[in-house]
Amino acid sequence: MSPKDENRSEAVRAEKARLFLEQFIETEAEWIRDWLSMEHGETFGADMALLTLEKYRWDDGYHFDTQGIKTAMTLFNEMLGGELAAGIVLASFVKNNRPIPDEFREIHIALLQPNLLAAKSQTVRPKERRDYLMAWLVYLIHNQFGLPKTMRAGRKKDIGNTAGEIVQAALIKHFGDFGFAAISPRSFSQAAHRFADGYPCVPHV
Repeated sequence: MSPKDENRSEAVRAEKARLFLEQFIETEAEWIRDWLSMEHGETFGADMALLTLEKYRWDDGYHFDTQGIKTAMTLFNEMLGGELAAGIVLASFVKNNRPIPDEFREIHIALLQPNLLAAKSQTVRPKERRDYLMAWLVYLIHNQFGLPKTMRAGRKKDIGNTAGEIVQAALIKHFGDFGFAAISPRSFSQAAHRFADGYPCVPHV
């Protein structure tokens, strides 16, 4: 493929990505806005923990293998909001009359006696939900359409055709009141990477 054809191909993929994102946001706008409006802190941490454990959930609740139990215990004990996530996961066992795995018994007992739970010392930045949405959508567009996540050195054809730029333009258009318009393209890219570094196990990041 000649450089000219390559440029045209990437521009076509970028245009398809814009259309895809517009359709996606049009369908999910209410859910996205509600999610961005939620409180941060523990609730956000629980959301991230449950996203990480999503692959273990099907039919009548959660089904963990050895690695899944290890992952879940780490999240329940170390992540801000881990107790909330543990409560939701363990409630699924109770609801479906399934035995709680032995490894979860201690934390289950602790959840029944909340005064015994130690408060986490972690802090959550006020823009975590915003950063997660950016990171997730950039990853989605990058993988779906084969576009670079951000500008590559010396690649003028990347201008306007990167996943980061496409996502930022869409978020400014539809959710500008959540602060997306105040972020520079460089800061937008840094926020997406920062979230991916902070939550490496979260799906789609």
